[in-house]
Amino acid sequence: MLRWLIACLLIASAQSALADNLGDPMTFKMYTYDAFFGPHVEIEADGVILLDTPDQFRAFLAGKDIPPGSDVYLTSEGGNVYGGLKLGRLIREHKFNTVVGAHHRISDRTINALHQGGVGLLALFSNMPFRAPTPPSQVSDTDRWASYCISSCTFAMLGGVERFVGFSSIYAVHQFHFNCDDPQLAHEALCTDPSVSSSSSQVLSADLAVYLQEMGISQEFLKDMVLAEPNKVNVLIGPDLVKYHICTNLFECAKVR
Repeated sequence: MLRWLIACLLIASAQSALADNLGDPMTFKMYTYDAFFGPHVEIEADGVILLDTPDQFRAFLAGKDIPPGSDVYLTSEGGNVYGGLKLGRLIREHKFNTVVGAHHRISDRTINALHQGGVGLLALFSNMPFRAPTPPSQVSDTDRWASYCISSCTFAMLGGVERFVGFSSIYAVHQFHFNCDDPQLAHEALCTDPSVSSSSSQVLSADLAVYLQEMGISQEFLKDMVLAEPNKVNVLIGPDLVKYHICTNLFECAKVR
């Protein structure tokens, strides 16, 4: 996760409540609609991904009997990479779909912070809502808003059986690196011993490659992570989302931007 981005976003959120769960651990909320073929369930996953977030998600699902094909809507600036991988596997285990989108419009403060932090393209976060990929029967329930899925969230999103990036939403990757500015890690071997750091990086790269293979994603996807500098993000646009099969509906994916 990008510390500079989080710091910027937290400063922005200090003065007023935001529509999204910025800077706080990921929480989950369920929406149920009466669709043509029966109840349609959408789960809002909003906030920072921690190592125990998958356990929180499993606890959230317990006893709810949420059917396969339900949609998980993601709004997250990232977090723990292994938490993201485990969350993605849990999503796939339940045969859920994933959408980079939100049920409420992202706040102006968050939008400005993302742009100031270097995340953004022209026309991102349009005020116009987009249609849900599997719309419920009521027209008023089909509007969803642009959102963002950055860093480890991008791996969690790949767990969806069907994957969508909402109109004007941000799907952005960057190099993963060990945060040795963190006092809890500064004296650890991975930050003080180059050989340990190199070994740990190789293990992480291998874990990511295995995960991408499990999810049916091209290994070429890792190139976009490598091309992005550690403190900068690479926003993937329509052609990239199509090329790497990040979106499963290629027609919808092609017109995302």
